[in-house]
Amino acid sequence: MRKWHDEVFKRDGYKCVKCGGGVGLQAHHIKNRDYTKLRTDIKNGLCVCFMCHVPFFHSEPKRAKEWLEEHRPEQYKYLYEVNDGKSHTNNSRSPIS
Repeated sequence: MRKWHDEVFKRDGYKCVKCGGGVGLQAHHIKNRDYTKLRTDIKNGLCVCFMCHVPFFHSEPKRAKEWLEEHRPEQYKYLYEVNDGKSHTNNSRSPIS
């Protein structure tokens, strides 16, 4: 998982993709960890700061999905059109979508 984290940070230039900040960076799974085949897929990650991570990407999933579609269309298409639901495990936790 550390390699995934490092690759996400590197790809995103070690800055928050939402606000451009460089402090308190975290790797965010776009499709949650229940999507086992996407868990370590770099296309399923974003480098975000702590101020954007939970307040935006977790607390406002609909807006976050719209943001992704607008700002990262290739990533959005890959995750929501190509892989939507195909690799999700069957359990009671609902995915962030």
